[in-house]
Amino acid sequence: MIEKGTFRRIILPGDLGGHQLSQHVREVRQALVEHLAGLDVDAFAQALHRAAVSEKEYIS
Repeated sequence: MIEKGTFRRIILPGDLGGHQLSQHVREVRQALVEHLAGLDVDAFAQALHRAAVSEKEYIS
């Protein structure tokens, strides 16, 4: 998800206040909702398991 441009947009200093920032937040929220709605929960759980096992191997 972090690799998707929608979640990595640069917010310019001039957009940090008022309506522009609120609009950026709305757009990212909508993209997040859509991403989560299409998430394959079983595949994600398997990926989490693999990451946890891999992490555990490094700290043992």
